[in-house]
Amino acid sequence: MRKAILAAAPLILLTACDDGRSSRTSIREDDSKPLRAISQLQCPDHQGALTRVRTAADGLSCDYAGPKGAEVTLRLIKLSAGDKPEDTLAPMEKELNALMPGLAAKLAAGDAAARQQAAEADRKAADADRKAAEADRQAAEAERRADAESSGQGRKNDNVKVDMPGVHVKTKGDSARVNLPGLHVDANDKGAHIDIGGMHINADGKKGSGSANVQINSDHEDVTVRAQNDAAEVRSTRHGTGLRATYVLKDDSAPEGGWKMVGYEAWGPPTGPVVAAVVKSHDRHDDRIFRAAKALVKNNVGG
Repeated sequence: MRKAILAAAPLILLTACDDGRSSRTSIREDDSKPLRAISQLQCPDHQGALTRVRTAADGLSCDYAGPKGAEVTLRLIKLSAGDKPEDTLAPMEKELNALMPGLAAKLAAGDAAARQQAAEADRKAADADRKAAEADRQAAEAERRADAESSGQGRKNDNVKVDMPGVHVKTKGDSARVNLPGLHVDANDKGAHIDIGGMHINADGKKGSGSANVQINSDHEDVTVRAQNDAAEVRSTRHGTGLRATYVLKDDSAPEGGWKMVGYEAWGPPTGPVVAAVVKSHDRHDDRIFRAAKALVKNNVGG
């Protein structure tokens, strides 16, 4: 278990929500570039895998069709007095969750299971801490005895401690602490807390539960993931000028003909308006739809 925890730490950054249980990858954008305020949408006939099928007369929306019945609606959302770009997100999320009525219950069940298991893990951790001092004493005594018996024979010891300039590693059972230049890992059977440069990751993955909660915070982007078995919610907000937000819901067990992946890509300058591409797909693995939707948004507001 300890080896698995240590090996998994860097992979959290690479596997990002491809299997519905980790976080979704994203290409680093230059978030320092200002976003444009526009009054009407530019809706090309084609964008990647998408084909335009309708444009509203007022220039505030246009609809696209994609492979396997996918749909994308590009919207220009104007702000009311006193509103912020972020205020446009909650109504879209409510709309998208309504398309997957069983998803909220699945994620809530995963949250409840995670809380229950976390409480149990906390109790076990407290008990382990009480025994740690005695275990260290016994390990030290065993090491002295083994050295006295034979300096040439290896010893079986599940605990490892390494202290060198700039390198500190301590493992015990299912727990591990690693301190290296630019990297810190604190992992146990409850999950992992990882610091890599300016990036902070909290991963709460419960063995055998089919659920995982992940938070990734960096200087450029904040990502949160809630996952339960074959369902997941991913939310990403990039730092910088204005709003750059992504929201994805996935459910492999959606009824036949139902949506298996829905979400939005929403960008806008600090004073609005917001350009949002609302995505609906029957295939949760077809990331071409989201890439094309993001391109539509970027083509309108820049960035």
